[in-house]
Amino acid sequence: MKRFFTLLSLFFIVFQIPALSTTRVCSEKKDTLLLMNGKILAADVLDTVFHKVKVKYLKKRGKEKTIEIENDLIYSIRYKDGHEQIIYEQDTTTGNYFTAEETKMFIFGEQDAEKNYRCPGATIIGVVIGVGSAYMGNFLSLIPPFGYTALLLIPKVKIKYKDVSNPVYLNYDTYVMGFEKVARRKKILRSFIGGIGGLAAGLYTFFLFPNI
Repeated sequence: MKRFFTLLSLFFIVFQIPALSTTRVCSEKKDTLLLMNGKILAADVLDTVFHKVKVKYLKKRGKEKTIEIENDLIYSIRYKDGHEQIIYEQDTTTGNYFTAEETKMFIFGEQDAEKNYRCPGATIIGVVIGVGSAYMGNFLSLIPPFGYTALLLIPKVKIKYKDVSNPVYLNYDTYVMGFEKVARRKKILRSFIGGIGGLAAGLYTFFLFPNI
């Protein structure tokens, strides 16, 4: 037991797992595209033909880039003059089962989860399981971390009021679906990083200090 807690302490000292974040790029002088994944892209819309939107935007280093984005990836475009064009169209033959309003709420759920949802417990438990798995010292050590990550697909995500930008949104099933989609993805990713990181730290520590 003493050996286990020593490994766990070493992991938290040596490894830091950064939180994932989403940067929303927005500018009043640009057109803004609301994408289906909840991201917002500030750009100059150059053309909207052949089921694609051609835009020019500035990359992080200030370099301009021109790209074409499929309409299926875009919910709407808000132009510089303030008017909004809804690109999304409900079409069950293409998998777009929701109405435009339902889809907008789904995107709001994605955005709130990306911005506000935190799951430190998943990371910590993943680390503990990973470090503990290092005791096996063989390929079986991978089973517990992967098993824990797989288990997180089962339970329902609990949405806290403090993570919701507008409580009214909780009345929309699609908002909840969008929130759960992103929250579960973040939870699984954090647990996986924690588990594999803990396992790696444990195995490395065993190699350096076999007598711990």
